[in-house]
Amino acid sequence: MGKASATKKIAILLCLFLSLTMPSFASSWYWIGNNNGANVYVDNGSVQKYPDHTELWVKVTDVPQPNSINAVAYLFKMYVKPDASGCFTYLQVLFADG
Repeated sequence: MGKASATKKIAILLCLFLSLTMPSFASSWYWIGNNNGANVYVDNGSVQKYPDHTELWVKVTDVPQPNSINAVAYLFKMYVKPDASGCFTYLQVLFADG
């Protein structure tokens, strides 16, 4: 009985500790919209604006199957740059483990 009680206390303390520390690792994902069934999110906390471009993290979930990368979700960094006509060009850097 004593060993089970100690294990239960350790588990509760571990859960309490993790619940207090996890928010510090959280991103602030903002839903942009739905594109062909896939949900698109931007991490507001990752947006970095520079004089000539902007960088941000994008997450796509619920990706319809089959698709070119055979994934149901993916994460990538996007570099957005306005051109002379006011349109935006962008580069996506896809991370395989995202």
